[in-house]
Amino acid sequence: MQLSARIVGSILVLCFVVTLMIWNFLLGRDKNMHITIAPSGASVVTLIRTPGNKSILIGGGSDASVLRIVSSILPWYQHSLDTLILPQIDAVHSGGTIDLLRRYQIPIVLMESAAGKGAEWVSLLDALRSVSSSARKVPLMRGEILSTDDGLYIRALLPDRNMPHADSHTACSPLKIVYGATAALLMCDINPAILPYLAFLDGSTLEAQIVVLPESVFKSNNVDFLLGFAKPREVVVMHVCTQGIASTTLRTIQKFNARSIDPCSVPVSIESNGTIIVFR
Repeated sequence: MQLSARIVGSILVLCFVVTLMIWNFLLGRDKNMHITIAPSGASVVTLIRTPGNKSILIGGGSDASVLRIVSSILPWYQHSLDTLILPQIDAVHSGGTIDLLRRYQIPIVLMESAAGKGAEWVSLLDALRSVSSSARKVPLMRGEILSTDDGLYIRALLPDRNMPHADSHTACSPLKIVYGATAALLMCDINPAILPYLAFLDGSTLEAQIVVLPESVFKSNNVDFLLGFAKPREVVVMHVCTQGIASTTLRTIQKFNARSIDPCSVPVSIESNGTIIVFR
């Protein structure tokens, strides 16, 4: 009788735990897409979480501090990312990639496609092979699309050709993130001279409610080409925290009714329900 009572008690406890887990899951379900832009050394990383619990990280961070940033955003029990996107491969924007691959299981890595362009690219590719041989490496070229079954898709806007000897500012990949009727344009630290060409290629399809771009791109004379077609409601400018924001950037911010985001401050949160995209 005592054994039977123990079995029954164990079953009841198990049922209670399972019920609690299911209840927490149902309560915690979120139909919105969440984008968090957070500082990581001298650069920023962008973490996207979809309604279907997909986690996509854009950028490898400058160093191992990226692990602290990502772990502070993800649930404590999560040890995997669905996709890592590396739009720009250099010490500033992808220096923490190997640390990420050692900490998290990442089955897909989309990476800047300028193969053989320099020692940093070759070194990272060798490290990727040694640290995560099972990860599928996909080159980022214009038109490359990552889509999820819950309605998110991310499209690479550049480069539109192989660029084996280009530097990271020429070969990096701007991304357009679309969820429902909402969109955000995420610019890499691209050579500003390329902006008119990007505007020529995409024109009005660049349109997005939010544009996120580095100060180096924003303060260039060519930013008008980009923002004129994108027609953003909000412009997020990321600047180097040790230098402060330039006066020329401030004047351009006022012109476009934009806002400046200091990478040394708290992360920036953006949320979309597929119809409206807002800052949180």
